[in-house]
Amino acid sequence: MAESVYTWRDADGGMHYSDTPPPAQLDYQTVELPPPPPPQPAAAGDYRAVLDVAERLQASRLERERLRLEREQAAVEALQTRQATAHEDEDDDAPRYSAPWLVFPHPLRPHPGPHVRPPPHPDQPPVRRAPVPRPKTPSPTRAIVD
Repeated sequence: MAESVYTWRDADGGMHYSDTPPPAQLDYQTVELPPPPPPQPAAAGDYRAVLDVAERLQASRLERERLRLEREQAAVEALQTRQATAHEDEDDDAPRYSAPWLVFPHPLRPHPGPHVRPPPHPDQPPVRRAPVPRPKTPSPTRAIVD
């Protein structure tokens, strides 16, 4: 790999890059490249290195799992402590809330369809609706004059 790169423009304005200097009549610039990095040792070929990496990963996973289990155990103990202290604070004569049971007024029947209204509940007062006005139609005997 070249350590120096030469750049110049030709007569047509095109930019050139090369590891050899251009002809003497052209102006050029030199770009110094950093040295290439040293080659990496092949970790995949070294069986012991692969085993070491696997052991480190396994140890870190086990440590994370141990910490997670400790946090969960601490949370369970804190919840049990809160529940125990809450039961001690409760008064046995105090009323407790219980959800109401749903009571249906009559056994469930299939719906008769969209065109039929279900009968009202016996305890419900009747609903009085205003009569619907009918449209007025002209009498056939009178003539309409514009």
